Amino acid sequence: GDIMGCIFRANLAPHKLASHEAFLQRLQRVAVATSTRLALFSDNPWLQHNGPLCHPFRNGHALRNCWMSFDDVKFERKNLTTMLVRTAQLPRVSLLDLTSLFCTQSACSESLPGLNALAFSDTNHLSDSGSAYLAPFLCLFTQSLLANASVDEVLRPELP
Repeated sequence: GDIMGCIFRANLAPHKLASHEAFLQRLQRVAVATSTRLALFSDNPWLQHNGPLCHPFRNGHALRNCWMSFDDVKFERKNLTTMLVRTAQLPRVSLLDLTSLFCTQSACSESLPGLNALAFSDTNHLSDSGSAYLAPFLCLFTQSLLANASVDEVLRPELP
Protein backbone atom coordinates (compact mmCIF):
# COMPACT_ATOMS: atom_id res chain seq x y z
CA GLY A 1 0.00 0.00 0.00
CA ASP A 2 1.02 3.55 -0.72
CA ILE A 3 0.87 6.49 1.65
CA MET A 4 0.37 10.16 0.77
CA GLY A 5 1.40 12.61 3.45
CA CYS A 6 0.58 16.24 4.29
CA ILE A 7 2.22 18.31 6.99
CA PHE A 8 0.43 21.43 8.22
CA ARG A 9 2.25 24.43 9.60
CA ALA A 10 1.04 25.70 12.92
CA ASN A 11 0.90 29.27 11.64
CA LEU A 12 -1.53 28.51 8.81
CA ALA A 13 -3.64 31.62 8.30
CA PRO A 14 -7.23 31.10 9.53
CA HIS A 15 -8.71 32.39 6.26
CA LYS A 16 -6.93 29.55 4.41
CA LEU A 17 -8.43 26.72 6.47
CA ALA A 18 -11.47 26.20 4.22
CA SER A 19 -9.39 25.90 1.06
CA HIS A 20 -6.97 23.51 2.80
CA GLU A 21 -9.84 21.39 4.05
CA ALA A 22 -11.31 21.22 0.54
CA PHE A 23 -7.88 20.20 -0.77
CA LEU A 24 -7.63 17.45 1.86
CA GLN A 25 -11.10 16.19 0.97
CA ARG A 26 -9.98 15.92 -2.68
CA LEU A 27 -6.86 14.03 -1.57
CA GLN A 28 -9.05 11.74 0.54
CA ARG A 29 -11.18 10.90 -2.49
CA VAL A 30 -7.99 10.07 -4.41
CA ALA A 31 -6.85 7.89 -1.49
CA VAL A 32 -10.13 5.96 -1.54
CA ALA A 33 -10.10 5.57 -5.34
CA THR A 34 -6.49 4.32 -5.38
CA SER A 35 -6.51 2.32 -2.13
CA THR A 36 -3.88 4.69 -0.74
CA ARG A 37 -3.65 5.98 2.82
CA LEU A 38 -3.60 9.72 3.51
CA ALA A 39 -1.38 10.57 6.47
CA LEU A 40 -1.84 14.00 8.04
CA PHE A 41 0.72 15.50 10.39
CA SER A 42 0.08 18.53 12.55
CA ASP A 43 3.07 20.74 13.26
CA ASN A 44 5.30 20.53 16.32
CA PRO A 45 5.16 23.46 18.78
CA TRP A 46 6.71 26.75 17.73
CA LEU A 47 8.80 28.39 20.44
CA GLN A 48 8.88 32.09 21.17
CA HIS A 49 12.70 32.04 21.16
CA ASN A 50 15.40 29.82 19.65
CA GLY A 51 15.54 26.55 21.58
CA PRO A 52 19.27 26.74 22.40
CA LEU A 53 18.73 30.11 24.11
CA CYS A 54 16.13 28.53 26.39
CA HIS A 55 18.00 25.36 27.26
CA PRO A 56 19.91 25.64 30.56
CA PHE A 57 23.64 26.04 30.19
CA ARG A 58 26.16 24.23 32.39
CA ASN A 59 25.55 26.81 35.11
CA GLY A 60 21.85 25.86 35.12
CA HIS A 61 20.63 29.17 33.71
CA ALA A 62 19.02 29.88 30.35
CA LEU A 63 19.03 33.18 28.47
CA ARG A 64 15.33 32.96 27.58
CA ASN A 65 12.20 31.18 28.72
CA CYS A 66 10.49 29.06 26.04
CA TRP A 67 7.90 27.49 28.34
CA MET A 68 4.31 27.68 27.02
CA SER A 69 1.14 26.29 28.51
CA PHE A 70 -0.05 23.26 26.53
CA ASP A 71 -3.60 24.60 26.88
CA ASP A 72 -2.49 27.90 25.27
CA VAL A 73 -0.82 26.03 22.40
CA LYS A 74 -3.96 23.92 21.86
CA PHE A 75 -6.16 27.04 21.97
CA GLU A 76 -3.92 28.82 19.44
CA ARG A 77 -4.28 25.86 17.06
CA LYS A 78 -7.91 25.06 17.80
CA ASN A 79 -9.26 25.76 14.30
CA LEU A 80 -6.44 23.92 12.53
CA THR A 81 -6.69 20.94 14.88
CA THR A 82 -10.46 20.77 14.49
CA MET A 83 -10.10 20.75 10.70
CA LEU A 84 -7.41 18.02 10.80
CA VAL A 85 -9.34 15.85 13.27
CA ARG A 86 -12.52 16.22 11.18
CA THR A 87 -10.63 15.21 8.03
CA ALA A 88 -8.94 12.30 9.82
CA GLN A 89 -12.36 10.81 10.53
CA LEU A 90 -12.87 10.21 6.81
CA PRO A 91 -12.07 6.75 5.39
CA ARG A 92 -8.36 6.06 4.63
CA VAL A 93 -7.18 9.19 6.50
CA SER A 94 -5.07 9.19 9.67
CA LEU A 95 -3.56 11.95 11.76
CA LEU A 96 -0.38 12.12 13.82
CA ASP A 97 -0.39 15.10 16.16
CA LEU A 98 3.23 16.18 16.54
CA THR A 99 2.37 18.89 19.05
CA SER A 100 1.22 16.40 21.66
CA LEU A 101 4.43 14.40 21.19
CA PHE A 102 6.63 17.36 22.08
CA CYS A 103 4.61 18.63 25.05
CA THR A 104 3.70 17.31 28.46
CA GLN A 105 0.10 17.47 29.60
CA SER A 106 0.79 20.91 31.02
CA ALA A 107 3.56 22.56 29.01
CA CYS A 108 5.58 22.81 25.82
CA SER A 109 9.22 23.89 25.96
CA GLU A 110 12.57 23.54 24.21
CA SER A 111 13.25 20.21 25.94
CA LEU A 112 11.99 16.78 25.01
CA PRO A 113 9.26 15.63 27.42
CA GLY A 114 10.82 13.90 30.41
CA LEU A 115 14.36 14.40 29.14
CA ASN A 116 16.98 17.09 29.49
CA ALA A 117 17.66 17.09 25.75
CA LEU A 118 17.12 19.96 23.35
CA ALA A 119 14.17 19.31 21.01
CA PHE A 120 14.53 22.34 18.72
CA SER A 121 17.50 23.91 16.95
CA ASP A 122 15.60 27.20 16.57
CA THR A 123 11.97 28.22 17.09
CA ASN A 124 10.40 25.34 15.13
CA HIS A 125 12.99 23.06 13.49
CA LEU A 126 13.90 19.84 15.25
CA SER A 127 17.37 19.31 16.66
CA ASP A 128 19.18 16.01 16.10
CA SER A 129 17.79 14.85 19.47
CA GLY A 130 14.30 15.97 18.47
CA SER A 131 14.51 14.03 15.20
CA ALA A 132 15.77 10.92 16.97
CA TYR A 133 12.94 11.24 19.50
CA LEU A 134 10.33 11.55 16.72
CA ALA A 135 11.59 8.62 14.61
CA PRO A 136 9.97 5.75 16.58
CA PHE A 137 6.62 7.54 16.60
CA LEU A 138 6.80 7.97 12.81
CA CYS A 139 7.70 4.29 12.42
CA LEU A 140 4.79 3.15 14.59
CA PHE A 141 2.39 5.44 12.75
CA THR A 142 3.62 4.32 9.32
CA GLN A 143 3.52 0.64 10.29
CA SER A 144 -0.08 0.99 11.46
CA LEU A 145 -0.99 2.62 8.13
CA LEU A 146 0.76 -0.05 6.06
CA ALA A 147 -0.88 -2.81 8.08
CA ASN A 148 -4.25 -1.11 7.57
CA ALA A 149 -4.58 -1.22 11.33
CA SER A 150 -6.74 1.20 13.21
CA VAL A 151 -4.78 4.20 14.35
CA ASP A 152 -7.55 5.55 16.55
CA GLU A 153 -5.44 4.90 19.62
CA VAL A 154 -2.15 5.91 17.99
CA LEU A 155 -1.45 9.44 19.08
CA ARG A 156 -4.67 10.95 17.75
CA PRO A 157 -5.47 14.31 19.34
CA GLU A 158 -8.77 15.03 20.99
CA LEU A 159 -11.00 17.79 19.70
CA PRO A 160 -10.22 21.06 21.48
